[in-house]
Amino acid sequence: MGEEGEGRVLPPRVRWGRLEPWRQNLYVLWFGSLVVSLSFSLVMPFLPLYLVEELGLKTDPSLWSGIVLAGAFLGTAVMSPVWGALADRFGQRAMLLRSGFSLAFIYVAMGLSATPLQLAIWRVLFGAMSGFIPAATALVASNTPTPYLGIALGSLSTGTAAGGVLGPLFGGAVAQWLGYRGAFYAAGFGLLLGAILAFFLVGERVPPFRGSSWRRFLPELWELFQRPSLRESYILIFFQQTAMMVAAPVLPLIIADHAPHASSLLVGLIYALAGVAQVMGGPVTARLAGRTGYRRLLTFSFLATAFLMLPQASSSLALLGGSRFIFGFPLVWGTVALTYLVTRAAPEGQRGQVFGLVNSINSLASMAGSLVGGLLGHVLGWNAAIYGSALLFLVGALLSWQFTRTGSLRE
Repeated sequence: MGEEGEGRVLPPRVRWGRLEPWRQNLYVLWFGSLVVSLSFSLVMPFLPLYLVEELGLKTDPSLWSGIVLAGAFLGTAVMSPVWGALADRFGQRAMLLRSGFSLAFIYVAMGLSATPLQLAIWRVLFGAMSGFIPAATALVASNTPTPYLGIALGSLSTGTAAGGVLGPLFGGAVAQWLGYRGAFYAAGFGLLLGAILAFFLVGERVPPFRGSSWRRFLPELWELFQRPSLRESYILIFFQQTAMMVAAPVLPLIIADHAPHASSLLVGLIYALAGVAQVMGGPVTARLAGRTGYRRLLTFSFLATAFLMLPQASSSLALLGGSRFIFGFPLVWGTVALTYLVTRAAPEGQRGQVFGLVNSINSLASMAGSLVGGLLGHVLGWNAAIYGSALLFLVGALLSWQFTRTGSLRE
């Protein structure tokens, strides 16, 4: 396993032939992450359009889009450390099931929303109960032999990225055939399928719990944050996610504005191009890192995404789509590099808390990015959010270079 030690073994309820347990987990969670990511991205690009066309929003679409996006991330930021601590006690598989079954219900409820405020409230609850993909990542990281860890994490990322590609395409088709509400119902079905797969096919070795009582919960989180290699990784995760989400509230609006008569399928297609590149780029991350090291690859990722974000403000759909496609390659390299560095720095028996903090930081960053992007789009125009995203990626590159130079990021 990732690190040896005693612990409880929770075997899968169904075994596939003679597959090693960690390989079965990887294959099942790859598909589960694809389905869950597909469900998430099925509706994500169309939330601004759902507000306008289904919920009757007439003014400030970029501002409300930022608020609705931020609501989910607020819920996740608050609850992720709690779920992470519970995962260290009861295992990551329990967190997969908790998240999958509850989110299936919440997706249907979002599809039944009648006002923007109702949708925002359900989004907060959605965020509070989320965590399937972070739990899958932590489970794979904790149950995969160390020599295969980089390959396994890179492969798992392609499942998430593939869902990000297919989601907008399926979402565009579903939105055309069944309306935007139908996309929410389809997403709920996807979450239910992912949870059922995890229930029957995923096993786990739960390391011995090395935490302490709930009274030590917050001090333990602070102690983890004080580890230099974890702290620097958390800072870079925050910048990467904030930069990416600053553009999220306005990008579908920019695409729709450039092609006012285009179908929702075209909006989804252009939005998904970065995910296509992530599917292609994820499997080669370990090979690239073998030549450059994960730290240098991370710095390059930030720098490349900063420059590739700029053309996404173009009035040319061809240039916007092309730059978005290339943008996906360095984005996935950076994501896998950060996951690898966090995994290597995480203490055995506290990986649930470590990845709970990762999820919480990602959510705080997503909330901040969504609100900043919505405000920039509302006050300075939609392109200002794209330029703000590029600037944050550039700051991340400078920080990554500094942390690498001082040696605080450990491989």
